[in-house]
Amino acid sequence: MLSTSPFEAVHSESAAFLVRRDVKYSRIPLQSPNVVAIEIGDICLCSVYLSPNQDVDQTCEVLDQLLLTKRKVLAMGDLNCRLSGYTNLRQRPRDRTVQSLIVKHGLDILNSNTPTMDHNGTLGINDYTLARHCPVSNWEVLTHLESLSDHKYIRFEIEINTGAGITVDRTDAELLRQAITSTPPPHIEVLGAADCYRWAEEITNYLSEMLKSATAPKVIKPKVLWWNDDLEEIHRTIKRLRRSAWRTKSTATKKLIKELRLDFRNAIEKSKKEAWRQFVTTNTPWGKPYKVMVTPRRTQQVLLSDEVLLTSKFGNEPVLQEPYIPPEQIPPHHQDMEVSQAEIRMFLKKVKNRSAPGDDGINYKAIKLLNIAYPYLLPAIYSACLKFGVFPDCWKLGKVIWIPKPDKDPKQEGSYRPITLLSTLGKLLERCMNRRLLRHTLESDVLSRRQFGFLPRISTEDSVRNLLADIDSRRTHFNFTAVVSIDIKGAFDYIGWAHTLRELARWQFPEYLQCIVRDFLRNRVVKAGSCQVQLTRGCAQGSVLGGLLWNISYNYALEHFEPTSTRVTCYADDTAFVIGANNSRRLTEKINKLLEEVPVVLSQGGLLLSAGKTEVLVLRKKGCDSVPPIIRYTVEGLRRKSVRSIKYLGMMIDDRLLWGSHVRYLIEKSNVMLPKIVAVATNTFGYSNNARRIMLQGTIGAYFRYCSVIYSHALPAHRDGVVRLHREMVRCSGRLYRTVSYYPATAIANYPPLELDVYRTAIFQCWRKGYEWDRRQCLRLQFPLHELESRKSAMNAIEEQLLSVWQELYVTSGKGMWTQYLIPEVGVEIEGLDFDLAQALSGHGAFRAYLFKFKRSNTPLCECGEEETPNHVFRECHRHSCGRPASLVPLTSEVREYLRSTVAKLRQSERERERIVGRRVR
Repeated sequence: MLSTSPFEAVHSESAAFLVRRDVKYSRIPLQSPNVVAIEIGDICLCSVYLSPNQDVDQTCEVLDQLLLTKRKVLAMGDLNCRLSGYTNLRQRPRDRTVQSLIVKHGLDILNSNTPTMDHNGTLGINDYTLARHCPVSNWEVLTHLESLSDHKYIRFEIEINTGAGITVDRTDAELLRQAITSTPPPHIEVLGAADCYRWAEEITNYLSEMLKSATAPKVIKPKVLWWNDDLEEIHRTIKRLRRSAWRTKSTATKKLIKELRLDFRNAIEKSKKEAWRQFVTTNTPWGKPYKVMVTPRRTQQVLLSDEVLLTSKFGNEPVLQEPYIPPEQIPPHHQDMEVSQAEIRMFLKKVKNRSAPGDDGINYKAIKLLNIAYPYLLPAIYSACLKFGVFPDCWKLGKVIWIPKPDKDPKQEGSYRPITLLSTLGKLLERCMNRRLLRHTLESDVLSRRQFGFLPRISTEDSVRNLLADIDSRRTHFNFTAVVSIDIKGAFDYIGWAHTLRELARWQFPEYLQCIVRDFLRNRVVKAGSCQVQLTRGCAQGSVLGGLLWNISYNYALEHFEPTSTRVTCYADDTAFVIGANNSRRLTEKINKLLEEVPVVLSQGGLLLSAGKTEVLVLRKKGCDSVPPIIRYTVEGLRRKSVRSIKYLGMMIDDRLLWGSHVRYLIEKSNVMLPKIVAVATNTFGYSNNARRIMLQGTIGAYFRYCSVIYSHALPAHRDGVVRLHREMVRCSGRLYRTVSYYPATAIANYPPLELDVYRTAIFQCWRKGYEWDRRQCLRLQFPLHELESRKSAMNAIEEQLLSVWQELYVTSGKGMWTQYLIPEVGVEIEGLDFDLAQALSGHGAFRAYLFKFKRSNTPLCECGEEETPNHVFRECHRHSCGRPASLVPLTSEVREYLRSTVAKLRQSERERERIVGRRVR
């Protein structure tokens, strides 16, 4: 009788899979009755059963061998063990064996705290799902579904690569241009709001059809960069000999196979090293090698279902499309209603072609081609939308992508950040609205002067400076000053729409803008997977309008505190209050009163205070050097105490404003980033010197340049730590030995000392924004900043001072006299700097006098009998006189080539000598 079941059983004695017959799989042979493993695509699936009455060591050994050979693994089954974090019972030896196997191979436990077993009313977790490098989502226990067993069904989703490659949709830009040009878009005469909706839908459908006609699926096969023809030949030979050995049972053949396998492993290791060298060696900064090292190798998986996350972030309102109710009359005409072609071109010039599209799949490239072919179209549509106060529903659907927050528990709802992908056509209309809303906001002076976020020509540094000015003012007049930093729970997701509309009306925004914002907030839907939720509050993160609408909506809270003695500073939702008092008791009373008032004020806009993240920093009066006291306060019933430092907009503010904690924070942060860059920028291969310097300045350098005006005066007190960090950066940039002194290394790599670079940025920011520079002794400035008229003159003057101080530090350091002879002045770019030339310029490397110090050579003498120093090799020794220029200074191309080739010969001769000596020893 033929089986009509759509599934096929793959099983051992105690474990099994049911696989659909149309799914291609391969079974992995295992010598265990308790495990069955199959491979589908690039993922190894294991079904495991560990009997409670049998020893688990043999089964764990089989799993251990399997996990050593497979990268992507998904193991599941009844393990009958107690894993830490899922039970309070004492662990047995079998439990510790399974736990150590999980830890050894870096497996993630996907279980939640939901019981998977119900044995006569006793609940427990015996069934576990373990994953490594597998994109698993929506894991859940189906408690409501009867399984006719003590164990419950577990359901989850997994993406499997079939092995043929990754299939992506690729759009041919030329075909798309031809399709748009040859097929005119629909045009509708707009007589009312309904026509706007219909025109927007037809344009969206039109662009979608054009994209479909120019898009075709393309299979991108993964490239194994280290695999080559030689490895393929050895692999074929081994397979052929294995078949022969199986037939003939020849001992000699088995021995040959063993030798070939050893050669095969060595050849693979060598090929991988060479492929890595080629992969990371490039002249262009950033790129794939940088991403490979900086991006976490194991991305955290989304363990909660889309339904749970959507409900927690956006509520659980069902999707009910409300019919559009047009206003009783069209908003009165306003001069800003018309959208010009120049305005659309300006917006499209700012956006990136590769920005992620919304659910309709329309990208900015398609919109740009449409605007080139029909420049009148988009201005006409958007002008009609502004005129009739409508935002089409087809542009309101948001596709949510969940981004796991680092170092957060993936089983908690708050561990994921929602990113909403919106329609690009709708975002372009949002830009038109945002420009007009911002214009009215600035002209009517709507926003509080204490709000620094989402505004042109205002940065986080301005917000930090304002906060410090408030602190300075309070410390002048009071004995004690407190900084209260609050956190608003899900700020952008919780702001009430009714409150936003009331604020627009209160500040008398043009009626047409109020109408279109009202329609913009109606019928908004977000989807994740197959789940959809209707929004009733919040500003979508990813929306162009989100930032400005937040500012307008949150402005009432800042206005509330402005008339009081409490000073407030805000950047977006990062809010800090400054309070002063003459004694600690009165200060505590003021803090408690403020923290009672803040939740009440926030609730008016539908916002909630996150009590657990509220922090208080206490400072003493100016001129008092004693340590401030610890203040205990209450926030929403939670007793807390003040801290010694708080982090506000990336700045660590300590209780004595010495900025030591901030400098230490920067050094710790840099020490995490630096090894990742060094891994792709070694002495002999990797990024070019210029690319290294750009990457180091763009990462670690940017950390230190941020808000340098505020904390730069604290650097001298932490100079040792800064120099230690920057020395490693310069060594990486200049391909230098670890023993090269700091200032000579900066001259070779043409990389100014980090401390001076921070001062340069700080002084330029003072000139640009008109701040008073009080730290002139740091660079020994000889000119007043206000006399510098142009940006160029300011940069040149500051650069001149930088070089002057750098040169003085270089000359007076007393280090690297050989380097000072070859490079008498700093700030000179050395072309073609490589490992050999760096050794010649530093005097550290393939010289026997240097190697002898570190027991890398048995003699410091040259073969001519003199001590082999750089001066002897390049200026005196007759063995290296061939091609020697008359003078080594200046470093012309001829001199550089001589230095480079001579060091290469020294390295080669040293390798030969070590090889010969090594043979004698053997």
